[in-house]
Amino acid sequence: MGSGASSVAELGTNENLARLASAERICSNDPFWNGLMSYTVPIPRTKRDDELLTAAVRGHLDRFVQFNPQSNNLSSLIQVFLGRVREIAALPISEQSPAFLWQTERLLFVLRCVSKALMETLTEDALLKQLVSAEKPDEEPERLLDYFLFSLIEILVKVPLSRHSYSLHVEALCTLLVFMSQQMFSTRASHTSIIFTTLMSGQCKLLSASLTKYLVEAYMAQMKNPPNFYDQNGSQGGSLIVDLAVGLFGALGVSVAEPTPSDQRPEAVLSQIALVTLLILTNHCTDTGAESVMNPFRKHLFAFGLESVQVEGAGVCSFVCNGQRLLEVICGDLNEAPAMLLLYMLLHNNHTFKLFILSRSNIDYMVLPILQVLYQAENRSSYHVYMALIVLLILSEDDLFSQTLQDVTLHHVDWYSERNVGDINLGSLFILVVIRTMHYNMTRARDRYLHTNCLAALANTSAHFSRMHPYAAQRMVSLCQILGKRYHRLQEQIASMEEGSEPHNEVSLDLGVCEEMLRLMLEIINSCLSHQLKHNPNLVYCLLYKSEVFSHIGMQDAFIDVIKNIDTVIQFFTTKLDQATQGHQRSEAQVTQLIQEASMLWSSDRLRKFPELKFRYVEETQPEEFFVPYIWSLAFSMAPVYWKTKNLILFSPGGEQSGVLV
Repeated sequence: MGSGASSVAELGTNENLARLASAERICSNDPFWNGLMSYTVPIPRTKRDDELLTAAVRGHLDRFVQFNPQSNNLSSLIQVFLGRVREIAALPISEQSPAFLWQTERLLFVLRCVSKALMETLTEDALLKQLVSAEKPDEEPERLLDYFLFSLIEILVKVPLSRHSYSLHVEALCTLLVFMSQQMFSTRASHTSIIFTTLMSGQCKLLSASLTKYLVEAYMAQMKNPPNFYDQNGSQGGSLIVDLAVGLFGALGVSVAEPTPSDQRPEAVLSQIALVTLLILTNHCTDTGAESVMNPFRKHLFAFGLESVQVEGAGVCSFVCNGQRLLEVICGDLNEAPAMLLLYMLLHNNHTFKLFILSRSNIDYMVLPILQVLYQAENRSSYHVYMALIVLLILSEDDLFSQTLQDVTLHHVDWYSERNVGDINLGSLFILVVIRTMHYNMTRARDRYLHTNCLAALANTSAHFSRMHPYAAQRMVSLCQILGKRYHRLQEQIASMEEGSEPHNEVSLDLGVCEEMLRLMLEIINSCLSHQLKHNPNLVYCLLYKSEVFSHIGMQDAFIDVIKNIDTVIQFFTTKLDQATQGHQRSEAQVTQLIQEASMLWSSDRLRKFPELKFRYVEETQPEEFFVPYIWSLAFSMAPVYWKTKNLILFSPGGEQSGVLV
């Protein structure tokens, strides 16, 4: 970077970079800045590329942090950038020069690099002191910060997106991410952060609706990167990592590996960064207390409307977008955590979008990828699994959704490898995957909240279970058997322990959780029998086949009331089968047919009525404690920006952050 610089190897000794990082004050009208924008070193497009380039200029960055309080060159650099943005914004589309956009992108990248070095090193208060202007000594640093953040937003909402401006948009988003990333290196709550409160108020607030719309539409568009986005020098290799590394380490004789799958090179970088930026902007400053600043981005995301969709009482829309297209993009991207989080946020907070989703009859294209995430839980982060489960819980609150699950028949589910389950309805697959998630959790994570949410989703849909697949019925009964054995084992353990001791208290807690799970599982079966017995002969068959399981459970005082209905069903159908078979052996298919015939004589009045099973998801009172570390861990891993990990406070890279959804 710097006039004449064309390779990474030259950057460490580049005169322009050395001058920028020195104590020499460079005014905003100095010709120096034109030279700084003319470098031809490719701008890094991946995290590894950015890491290598950062290593090449580390000496310059360290000196910049040291000497900028004397030179005030950061404020001069920002002033030059502001002037460029004013020129771009004033020109009609037809007169915007690709070369001018190219130079502005390069200037912005320099600004991003030096700002990132400051973010990684300084507190927010110390960072503000770095924004003092020598040319305008009376201007408050906060004012310059406001102008700068506003100018980044202006690029995004006012410069039309095209193949010529695409990389400038990417750079503007990356720079915005870098400025917001100070949160990763701070213990400061976002509503007290100067950077975030500046974004939420002042000039930036004026463009908050436009930026929210831009980010949603950029994600929806999935615009492919222009040609040579990763290959800016036009070589045939299509990879910068080798060129950068060879330039930096070649003189040391260090071999350089070819790019690996870990070098993320998405085909639609802008869409990916736009989504991460949207999630960050809408999940900070969520405290609604009297002293808190209102988050306009969050307000606009939850108040947008959909084309050709009218919802009574929805209020004024912040903007309107194509709901079908947005849902298609989200559903096609649910294997990635950010899309799952966006779906959760919209379902939980955007009434119009939620109603639009629940009105669909072809819900399989949304539910199947969510179930796949749960099915492959061992390959997903716990957060991704949690969000998938919470989305299902929110959906299951709607009776029409629960009914539609039963109406959709699947002829083949390619990712479900446990058993061949051809011609299964979506409701049965829902049961299988949720119960499998519980089994996985019981043997590994042992998280009671995950169990609670799994059972809540099953409970909400239980009154609608219909045409239950034999394997789904088998797994439901099997889970009761496992929980019953565990409950008995814990009872034996606690009986042999000293009351009040730490081991006694721990086992007592486990016993309480197990009792709660088993009781709710029995209530789920009870609910299905009360409402849909005639439509679930396979479940009745499994109850008869494993009747001894429920006999043992019924011996426990905690379950006597809820097990009585199941016993009534078992006794009724046992009697009918004995009368029909007269002691002769029958095949499973024949027994199932007899159950169907006997069910015509069944009356649900035989069963005791229990309150309807209905659970609703309630978000934590302080959701930022969970969402902020989670979202920044996503940004850290997915954005094409390399951050030093040394001073990270918010989360541990590569690890799971603390936080629970209940």
